[in-house]
Parts: sequence; structure tokens; C-alpha cells
Amino acid sequence: MERTIVMKKVTAKILAILLACTATLAGCTAPAQTSPSSEAGNSQANPETSSEVLPSSAPESSESEPVSTGFTLEYPPHMQRIGYTEPISLADTPEKIVCMTTYPILTLMGMGVKLTAVPSTSVIQYPDDFDAIILPSMMSDTFDLEQVVQLEPDLVIMPYTSQEQYGGTLEGLGIPVYYVAMTSASASAYDLIREQTQALIDAFGGYGEKAAEGAEIMGRFDALDEELAAFQQKTAGMSVFAITVSGDSIYGNAASSTLGCMLELCGLENVYEAAATSGHSMGALDMETSLSYDPDIMVICGSASKEENIAMMEGLYQKNPDYWDSIPAYKEGRVLYLPSSYVSTAGLNIIANVQDLMAELEPFFDEA
Repeated sequence: MERTIVMKKVTAKILAILLACTATLAGCTAPAQTSPSSEAGNSQANPETSSEVLPSSAPESSESEPVSTGFTLEYPPHMQRIGYTEPISLADTPEKIVCMTTYPILTLMGMGVKLTAVPSTSVIQYPDDFDAIILPSMMSDTFDLEQVVQLEPDLVIMPYTSQEQYGGTLEGLGIPVYYVAMTSASASAYDLIREQTQALIDAFGGYGEKAAEGAEIMGRFDALDEELAAFQQKTAGMSVFAITVSGDSIYGNAASSTLGCMLELCGLENVYEAAATSGHSMGALDMETSLSYDPDIMVICGSASKEENIAMMEGLYQKNPDYWDSIPAYKEGRVLYLPSSYVSTAGLNIIANVQDLMAELEPFFDEA
């Protein structure tokens, strides 16, 4: 019985082909064949090139939603300048995303993109109802790449500095990897994050609610630019000396550091140049050179809370009071202490950090 049904189906297909041909048998053209290698690389037929006839029961595309044309995640300008020019191109929008850097997380969450796994971090407070798996940081001794592989992700996002150690292995397994930068020689921390955010929004927020959410996110940058323009009028011509303390170690922050970038956005001239000339955003403080600095304000950050950083600095002062008293801004109390969240950022929250920094700086310039 089954054999009879199969034979009838075969016969029906043959008749359909014969009816589609011209009256002359030589005028018939055989359907194009897809090579095995093409089939292996494409799990879905391309409606523009496939000779396969869709079944009549296939659902029609909704007029309210665009027909899927694949997924493309471009690299922003600062990444293209260091050689990352080929975008991530996938047949469909990824649904199992493992994000191993904090920078893209707030943007993706803001557009409602579901994340399968994220890194453990102190710079982002994950919501109580956040259902992503929290993996050890890539810098942690407990991080194991096998944990990522077992999740069978269709996209992994990680720092480009980890490409050699981890990214190449994932790529070899056929897992798409998108690389991001935390610092850039050609873009400030603020511009880097802005470009990175735009690239993510262009890829994940193409239409509907996500498009509106993406526009709202980018609008925050525009709003901050306006706030900064007004604030810079108050700080015009004023200078800052920013240091980071960690135990007995003291580091100067160049304008290219995260903290230095935020202070520069606020209109303050950075007096620390040692790290900048060596190509690094931070460097061990040269106390002899720093005696020549005479900033309008000192900013002291550290690896802990504001209160703990104050206590740490008091310990450093007791060890070398003559040095610290030789810096007028410190001796006269023109010092702003900041918590560790200003040493680094987690992408989109740099906007809130800069807004908070302006509020912290306001009293100093009201007195000036």
C-alpha cells in the first residue's frame, strides 16, 4: 500500500515537470542542483536561488514584521582601524549568546536581548530576576573555556585581547566570535563605547520595539553631550591631577584612561603626561616629576569604596607627608575622592558615571 502511494507521488512530480516544459522535449531545462558543500554551509534554502517548491501550507510573512534577511554585526571604526574589518554574518539572529566582557551587556539588556551567560563582575549589578548563567571572569583562575563550549552558543562576545588564548579555539569549533576593545589608541573610552553601542544596536535593533529602544539608548549620548557642553563652560582653563591608589602603589591617570577620559569630558586639563608619552593610560607615579604639577583639583580614586580609598590615602600620607604637602591642591583640601567604579567602566554605564562625576565636581567650581 505504502509503495503504491510513493509511486503515485513520483508519477505526479514527473507529470508536473513535463507540463512545465515546452512542447519540444529539448527545450526543457533540468532544475539546478545544489552542491553538497553548499548544503553543508546552509541549513535553510535561499528563496531567491532555490529550485525547491515551498509547500502550500507554509505560513505567509506577516506584513508587520520584515522578512528575515540574516544577521550582520559590523565592527565599529576603532576596531576596523586595527584590522577587524569582516563582520559577523549569520543566517539568523543569535539566540544563545555568551558575553564574556561587561561592555556590551547593558546595551543588549536595554534592548531586551536575551543572554545565555555573562561574566562575574563587580561593575554591574545584575537584576534579581536575571536568568543568565554567571560564569567566572576570563581573568579568574577558575575560568574554563569548556564551560562556554558546553553551552553550545551561536555567538560569543569577548575582548580582542583574548583572541589568541581563547577565541581561536572557539572559532576552530565553528562558534562565531565577536571581539570588542576595552581601550583604544585611536578612540577615547567614551567614543569607543559610543561606537560599540551603535554597532550592537544596528545589528540587534533593526525594527519594531528594539529600534525604538536602540534610538533611546543612543539619545542618552546626545543628551550627555549637551550637559557636558554647558558644564565645560564652568571648567574652562582649569586643570586636574588624577591618581589611583592600590595598597602602597600610586598610579597616574593620563587622559586616555577611563577616569582621565571622564575628567577631560568635563572640561578639565590633565597635568599628568608620563603615562601618555609611554603609550599607556596609567603608569607608576614619578613623585619627583609630579612636584612640578600645580593642578586646580586633585582626584584620588582606588580599588575600593570611597571611604576605604580615603583611609588608604591617609596611610600613604603618614608615610610621606612632605611630598603630599608640596602639592598645593592636596594640602589645601581641593581633593575629590572617588570609588573604584571610576577606574573602569562597563560600557553604557559610562554615561551615568560622567553625570555623577559632574555632580561631584560641581561644588569645587561653585567656589572657584
